[in-house]
Amino acid sequence: MTSRKYAYHYGAKAERTIMYELERHGWICFRTAGSGKHGEIDVICIKNGRTILLDVKVRRTINYVAYENEHLQLLKQYYEKYKVDVYLVAKLKYLPKYHFLHIKDVQISSGSMTTLNDRDFRERGIPIDRFILMY
Repeated sequence: MTSRKYAYHYGAKAERTIMYELERHGWICFRTAGSGKHGEIDVICIKNGRTILLDVKVRRTINYVAYENEHLQLLKQYYEKYKVDVYLVAKLKYLPKYHFLHIKDVQISSGSMTTLNDRDFRERGIPIDRFILMY
């Protein structure tokens, strides 16, 4: 089992990797303080007056990400109330590239958790190279 400390560093590295790629294409990006532990958003990105919020997850040994429904509801609220694009970003065991899934395309399950796997991100998400070209 992966230790929390290792998981934190691995997640922070993923956030920095995404920031680097977006910054190479004209975005200005900020990691939020306490992202992953206390924050709802990991990275805030701005380009040409457009702001996007990213929630980044990496799973090396499993092929899904489980999100608390309360968290997803909050992200949907940011999208609807503040008119900013919010993306779940994932790189999973069988998903070699980072994929961006817009919060509006997420179906929240009943209960307390929603699980998204590589197929969800592949079918409804956008690979990082296409995402960069969109903006």
